[in-house]
Amino acid sequence: SALVASGWVEQDSDGRYGLSLMAARIGNAALTQAGLGRRIHAILEQLAEETGETISIATLNRGQALIVQRAEPDQVLHADIRIGTQLPLDVGASSLILAAFALTREQRDVLRERATPLPTEALIGRTHAAGVATTVDEFVAGITAVAVPLHDSLRFRTVTLTLAGPNARVDTAAAEAALRRGRELINRLAVEPTTP
Repeated sequence: SALVASGWVEQDSDGRYGLSLMAARIGNAALTQAGLGRRIHAILEQLAEETGETISIATLNRGQALIVQRAEPDQVLHADIRIGTQLPLDVGASSLILAAFALTREQRDVLRERATPLPTEALIGRTHAAGVATTVDEFVAGITAVAVPLHDSLRFRTVTLTLAGPNARVDTAAAEAALRRGRELINRLAVEPTTP
């Protein structure tokens, strides 16, 4: 219970415990230990190449979104969003997905009591129902971000898959479709046997 309270361990809907992706170093170690790290990064690189945009994975970290993996296409996103970058939970598509899918209403209420900025419950509800978040000019001016949750099959409840790129270049419908394809590829890794 102390590890759960501190954010190092999570409990899934079946009552099983697993290492959370609380920090970039621990997050990457957990993925590598599960035999998924390089394979997931290969999928991120494939998505970045296909879309021409930056693809990242973020996790919940003490009331903020934390970038734990990232892949860039040849045309680099000119924004300082690197592995280890933290975003407030009330700004950006990744944060909105985490607020909607990684936190219960009770957990959000506790964060609000601690003065942690969060999106409104109405926006969180719409995001949860849609299963996707899109933001424009929120974390960085001129950047559109689209995010979908990664959950359940990997037992990482606090993870989001995000595409970010210049407003003029990002087709949000195409970005969402690419992210959903990427999520399916990542989810398959959880059931495929790994080779030593």
